[in-house]
Amino acid sequence: MEYKSELHLQALIWQEFYKRYKQYRLPPVGNKPRCLLVHNLLNAKSSVEGAKLQGAGLTKGFPDLTLFVARKSYHGLHIELKINKEKPKKEQIEVFEALSAQGYKVIWGNNHVDILGEIENYLL
Repeated sequence: MEYKSELHLQALIWQEFYKRYKQYRLPPVGNKPRCLLVHNLLNAKSSVEGAKLQGAGLTKGFPDLTLFVARKSYHGLHIELKINKEKPKKEQIEVFEALSAQGYKVIWGNNHVDILGEIENYLL
């Protein structure tokens, strides 16, 4: 499947996670579904916005999604999304290594089926 953007890939993963794992849902607000256990972390859309967000604690290189469910020896699962043939950048790998050292599992992928499989394996 071809993805229009990382946001498209992320939406497919989030929607499928929401359907599959009812035990991790929160009550909706109005008609908006909520599942805080899979969370979209902010990414700056411009250099000005990026500077403002960095002043408020945004750190370049953090993964796109976080599953706030502890499993096995892990505190949670961080997921970096890539499309096409992109791979994580150096600053992302540095963050992945730091998160791993703190007891988090970190994965990256460019296919919603594979990522959902990784999530399923993590939750077993």
